[in-house]
Amino acid sequence: MRNKRTKKLKWLGLITVLLLLQATVKAGSYLPESSLWQGARNYDKNNVSAYVEYAVYDTESGNYHNALDGLIDGFINPGSGRYIYAYQAFNLGSDLPPIATFELLGGNPSLADGIGSQNDGHNGLIPSNDGESFFWLFKNGIFVVDKHSAFMVFSSNAGPVAGDFKLTTEYGDEPPVNAPEPATAALLAVGAYMGLRKRLFGKRAA
Repeated sequence: MRNKRTKKLKWLGLITVLLLLQATVKAGSYLPESSLWQGARNYDKNNVSAYVEYAVYDTESGNYHNALDGLIDGFINPGSGRYIYAYQAFNLGSDLPPIATFELLGGNPSLADGIGSQNDGHNGLIPSNDGESFFWLFKNGIFVVDKHSAFMVFSSNAGPVAGDFKLTTEYGDEPPVNAPEPATAALLAVGAYMGLRKRLFGKRAA
């Protein structure tokens, strides 16, 4: 009896470990390693459940290389500042709405000389950005569960300081490009209904 219980506990423990490993792999880690400052944390606010990575790269460091060449501790500089700040978000939500925006809080965009985003090489969703504010909008795709963003970056001569960020599910007045507006969706539904009705009644008449 005790042996059966021990075996059962071992299997439960193994399953738990596998689930934890699966969750870790699911969130992924895409930012190149930084020798200056790097971290990640979960975000559970504003109807969003996400995992956010962040890192700061020093272009004057002897370890700095171009990340797109596959080298450690490097990044394409979006401007001419010494430091490159990079962020990436992974949507962990289940039945929550898609992530619409990512915003840095407590920073000063006027100190940045280049703000934007770049492909991460792993099919990360690329947001739009006005190039002047720390605000990225995911309107060119649906940022749903199990999807991650491309790198959101800016360049600055200001050294790293602790800050915060905010993610929301609100697109505001502008819906994502590949999501139909309510009026369009209603027209599509009516068209589908009329087509189905025509097929049904057409067959009966025949």
